[in-house]
Amino acid sequence: MIVFQFDLSIYIYSSHKHPIIVLLIFILKICLTEMKTRLFSTTRYFYKLLKLHTKKVRYEHHCEFLADCKTRDMVPEGLQLHKTANVDSFSDEFEYKWKNVLDGASKEMRDLVYQECQIAIETITQQILDLEESVVEDYGIQVRDESNHKIMEICGKLKECLSRRRRTKIDNFVSVIIRAARIKLRLRHWPQERKP
Repeated sequence: MIVFQFDLSIYIYSSHKHPIIVLLIFILKICLTEMKTRLFSTTRYFYKLLKLHTKKVRYEHHCEFLADCKTRDMVPEGLQLHKTANVDSFSDEFEYKWKNVLDGASKEMRDLVYQECQIAIETITQQILDLEESVVEDYGIQVRDESNHKIMEICGKLKECLSRRRRTKIDNFVSVIIRAARIKLRLRHWPQERKP
């Protein structure tokens, strides 16, 4: 007697009564197992590709944000250096030079992060191409194209969300800079306004 176990039920056949049915069931079991493995593998490939594509979109977002900051001569808040000197300041020239050194270092860090993001995008793009090549070899062009279509839909929505966030971030940053410049301008002219 031979016992085959499927997901939902157990089939028992005696080999001397129905050998062809036993053979067909055995082949069916192998096919189902292979289909499950194949489905699991394509799903695994899909999520790997999705993860790489979303990672690439996020790095592209970082690059675009840093490029916008560079064209506007701004430094993102997270890259701004705020360090006070451990010596007393006796001249305005020292404070001016100190601020210029910190601003220059912050801008260099911004540019360095931009360059590293560009390298990351190139690396991720190569990883995507390698993985897509594996998908084509294992499952064919149609599976790759279907996966890429779904991934592009998801990444399109992510790009829209990130671009809205970037615009809001830059607008807020510009408004803070404008407010700070107005306050600075008022403070410069304030002693002159008070004179009779």
